Order: sequence, then C-alpha cells, then structure tokens
Amino acid sequence: MAQTNYSPGLLPSVPGMLADINPLVTESGYNSEAATEAAFGAPVRVDPAGDRAFLLTTLANPAIYGLVVHHDSYDPRVELGTVGIKPSVKMTVLRAGRITVKVGSTNVAKGSRAYYQTTTGGWVAAAIVGDTIDTSKQAIIVSSAAAGGTCVLEVDFRNAP
Repeated sequence: MAQTNYSPGLLPSVPGMLADINPLVTESGYNSEAATEAAFGAPVRVDPAGDRAFLLTTLANPAIYGLVVHHDSYDPRVELGTVGIKPSVKMTVLRAGRITVKVGSTNVAKGSRAYYQTTTGGWVAAAIVGDTIDTSKQAIIVSSAAAGGTCVLEVDFRNAP
C-alpha cells in the first residue's frame, strides 16, 4: 500500500534537538554560569576555571566551542528554568552535526551561512554590526524558516578559526 500522508516539511521540533542521524560529535559538561541559564541551541565557550565547564558565548567573548543540546531526560522541577538549563546542571554540547535552532530577527534560507544574533538568541543569515557573532565558517543553514521560527543548522566547531 502506498503512503498517502507524506509531508515534505520538517516535523515540529524545539531548539536544541538534534536534527537527524548525520554523524555527531558531542561532549558532556555542565553550565558553569553563576546565575544565567543556558538556552537550548545557544552557543557556549569553554570555562578555563573548570574541567568540562561551559559559559555562554557573548559579543565580548565570541569563541564558540559548541551548542547546547536538548534532552528529554532533564527534570523540569530541578534542572530547567524559564529559558534553559540552570547553572551547575550537566549538559551536552554539540561540536559537529545538525541541530534545530531558533531563528533570529530575519528570515533564513537553506544554504546560507549562519551568524548568532545575541539580542534575540537566534540565528540569522547575515551579519548585523554590534549584534552578531560570525560563525559563517562553521555553520550553515540547511532548512529555510521565518524570523522567530526554527531551522536546522549544520555546524562544525572542532577546528574553528
């Protein structure tokens, strides 16, 4: 019998969900921010003060080590806050692979290079002076989406410039 309910669109997903079964490179660690939650799909950098410790990437500290991965195993009563993983909670960081992420203030198109927009916590397809971190050599958008939606991002931060 032929399949009659095929949809060419993406299945519903949330930021931080791994996108498909392409090869993935992940690393375990924890959110070492003092009081800030780490949103799923957000970029993090290495915290030199702790082994396997990660801090959020900012315009002042733009080095990206990977992106925060979503897991259904988090206890929302203890480990999750309003926007992501609470401080001191264990996390998985995607170093290379595909992940669903939040789109920033502009529409994105498949094949575009990606930039992380700090004011929206989303990803955009063009640099915005004073508001984006350049990840154009490490990240490419692999599904189109409207501003404020979600898209699939393919990243490789293993040997970032």
